[in-house]
Amino acid sequence: MRLIILVHILATIKLCSAGWPRCLRCCLKGSEDDGVQDAYTRGEQGASGSSVPLEELHEEIHSFLSGEGDVPQPTRPQPITRALDLSKPDKTVTSLEIHRKAGVKYKNYYEKVDCQITSVVDGNQELWAISDQEQYLLAEIYERGRSTLLRIDVINPDEYKPKLFEKVDGKWNAIGILEFFRKLDVMRKSGQASGSISSRSSYFSSIFPGSSTE
Repeated sequence: MRLIILVHILATIKLCSAGWPRCLRCCLKGSEDDGVQDAYTRGEQGASGSSVPLEELHEEIHSFLSGEGDVPQPTRPQPITRALDLSKPDKTVTSLEIHRKAGVKYKNYYEKVDCQITSVVDGNQELWAISDQEQYLLAEIYERGRSTLLRIDVINPDEYKPKLFEKVDGKWNAIGILEFFRKLDVMRKSGQASGSISSRSSYFSSIFPGSSTE
C-alpha cells in the first residue's frame, strides 16, 4: 500500500516540470491552461510564453507614472471668440461686476472661461482690436453724474499699456494716462467742482510732491 502511494507521488513530481515547490503552487492556483499564473512563473517565462516579463512590466509602470508613456492628454476646446459691445454685452462670453466706491460706479467686464475677447466696441465705434500676441484682461467703466471714463487693460509679452477714454457727447475720445487719472480723481472727490484748480493741485501734488499748478 505504501509502495503504491510513493509511486503516485513520484509520478506527480515527474509530470510537473517546475519541480516540487512550483508543483504545489500549480495545484493550488490552477494550470497555465486555465490562464492563472503567479508573478514568479510569469517572470521566468519571458518572451517564450504569452506573459510579460517582470522587468518589462516594471519599465511600463515606470514609464506610465513618469508621464513618458503614450498617455492620452485631454484636449482643450478652442475658445469662443467674440467682440465686447459695451452697448449690449454678450453674457455668454463676459461676466459683469458692478460696485461703488467714493461715489463712483464701477462696471468691470471679464472674459468667461474658454472665451476670448478679440475687440471692444460701443455700437459702431471700435475702441480696440486684438493684434499679434495681445491679450484682453479687463474693460472697466467709471461713472459719476455726467462723467464717464473707460479703461481697457491689454497686455503683450513686452508691456502693459491700457487704452484710456473719456465719453463726450456720446462718443469715446482717447486720452492720456495723466489726464485719465486726474479726471478719475475729480470724480472721486465729492463736494468739489469738476476740474477745479484745488482739485488739479491736489492730484498733481500727490504724484509730484513739492510741485504746484498755481
